[in-house]
Amino acid sequence: LDGDLSRDGESTTISLAAWRTQTSQDAQSVTGAPAAVFVSGTDFHLSAGSPERNAGRASLGSETAPAVDLAGTTRPLGSAIDLGAFEFVE
Repeated sequence: LDGDLSRDGESTTISLAAWRTQTSQDAQSVTGAPAAVFVSGTDFHLSAGSPERNAGRASLGSETAPAVDLAGTTRPLGSAIDLGAFEFVE
């Protein structure tokens, strides 16, 4: 069930929106088809059309986001930090 969350093999599911309403958690979470998010199923760099681009936060509470991604690329390159392990590089 695309976009729904489950922890029991999809016997019961909940949408991300309903989860947010019930728990007040995951305000920065997004769902989407992997092809629209990542370059490929084994390459977790963001694609050009990914909704995760410029969707992150520089800090949460007292924790600051890393200044570089896993490849050593300075963050952010756009208007905000990209979600995920890698900053999108054009």
